[in-house]
Amino acid sequence: MAIKILVIGSINIDEVNYIKKFPLIGETIVVDEFFEFHGGKGANQAVATRRLINEKKHEVFLFAKVGNDDYGDKAIKNLKKDNINTQYVFKSKTKPTGKAIILISYLEKDNKIIINKGANEDFGDNDLNNLEEAIKECDIIVMQLEVNEFLIENALKIAKKNKKIVIMNPSPATTFNNKWFPFIDYFIPNESELENISNQKLKNISEIESALQELRKKGLKNAIVTLGDAGVYLSLENEKKWLEAKKTKIVDTTAAGDTFIGGFIAFCLLKNDSNTKITKMMNNVLVAAALTVSKRGAQKSIPTWKEVIREKNKSY
Repeated sequence: MAIKILVIGSINIDEVNYIKKFPLIGETIVVDEFFEFHGGKGANQAVATRRLINEKKHEVFLFAKVGNDDYGDKAIKNLKKDNINTQYVFKSKTKPTGKAIILISYLEKDNKIIINKGANEDFGDNDLNNLEEAIKECDIIVMQLEVNEFLIENALKIAKKNKKIVIMNPSPATTFNNKWFPFIDYFIPNESELENISNQKLKNISEIESALQELRKKGLKNAIVTLGDAGVYLSLENEKKWLEAKKTKIVDTTAAGDTFIGGFIAFCLLKNDSNTKITKMMNNVLVAAALTVSKRGAQKSIPTWKEVIREKNKSY
């Protein structure tokens, strides 16, 4: 059976600055290297999902907006190269293509990101018919928070009404609303996002699980918490398990979370229908994430299904 996946989210041009260490408040530093990449969490997750799905019969759509500018044209062209269905990628009449300014520290082996949403926040009543059409057409709905609240609110309601599987990556977490939990089937934050949403400092797995139990009172169902080089914690309705990350040299962590989302869909949801098997198939997802952080760039660093299987057979 062919499955259609709809990613609702952002398209950005990433301006990536490689630096030795993050600046202190008021400090001016010099960039070591600068690159421009295609990015945006929506576009990244669509690309990751498409590259990591082995079967051609499944289709990946992106619901998004770009500006009526050269960056927008290039972004759409780039998505089509990865066989993303762009029929629901529209051009804003008033806002430019979104941009992300990314700082990547060699010493701290991490990144900091500043988003200028641009066209990513240009959604209103005129987009509702297209949104409903897109959601009805697809089986799995993937969302993040780099778009405006209007789009998120309506997408969740339409998906719920049409009984779709909803995956939420709550990034940036500062815009997440706890009232959305009942609409979400799989909630996939990283550790800092979970801290922000739960309003707790989380030092270990026990504290993470305790925070998730509190959020279950608000409607949380399945949670998968990514922990960077510490691995991933799965708190599913039928199983709880911590899995260790794959060891690799960290070059750029920018799209690791987006690759994880795509890998979860490709290796877990499309392959299995039980939570027990999700943990079994998570090994492939962790290999995909490890490959991503070993390369520079956002979409440029996302591996294909063949690369993941080859790396898994070679190293793990």
